[in-house]
Amino acid sequence: MCLAEGRRRQATVVDHVVPLEWSQCDERWNKQGACDPCHDGKSKRERAEGRPCDATIDRQLAEVKRAFEAAAQGGRVDL
Repeated sequence: MCLAEGRRRQATVVDHVVPLEWSQCDERWNKQGACDPCHDGKSKRERAEGRPCDATIDRQLAEVKRAFEAAAQGGRVDL
């Protein structure tokens, strides 16, 4: 998450891209490294926004999986 904003920080937390509580998806492709401040901010936003409908969660999971698989084919993901 830091790299997306142009910062380099050590990842200290394994974050579920689509929250585990919402999706029950604990697959590798739904996980990313995050520093504590980014993880805390993301979690706070998710709690404030609330759980989306099931269709939105399913769409988000599909997008995350596609992005992961594309990155893996390009050799950019450590499997």
